[in-house]
Amino acid sequence: MRRLLLMTGGVAMVASLALAGVANAATPSLRLKPSSNWTQTNLSNNGCEVVTIAASGDTFTADKRDDSGTFTVSGKIITLTWTAGLDQGQTLKAHWSHKDTEYRGNGRYATGGQKWHTTLVQLLPGQTKNPKC
Repeated sequence: MRRLLLMTGGVAMVASLALAGVANAATPSLRLKPSSNWTQTNLSNNGCEVVTIAASGDTFTADKRDDSGTFTVSGKIITLTWTAGLDQGQTLKAHWSHKDTEYRGNGRYATGGQKWHTTLVQLLPGQTKNPKC
């Protein structure tokens, strides 16, 4: 009887931990916290910039080209639109990849609408620059 109680308690604990991990990984919007920093990389030409989510509202700034813009998150999809800077008019739409813990998708240049592949990866807390950029 004692063995059965220990096994039942152990199974319940493992199930609880597993569900907590799934809930945490399945909610990317929780990762998009105010003042968090993300590296947006254009995989077609290896260009990148660090995007900082604003402390309030749905806006961002970038560390290059005087770029800034707006974003929306709907479920696992993020959409960014550059509204100022040299990349004004550029858009990006990406889906959260649980496996890679990053957003993956496509962007379009303001001129010509040419499509390019991209990732959006969160930097470590307190990190404001990506040495690869």
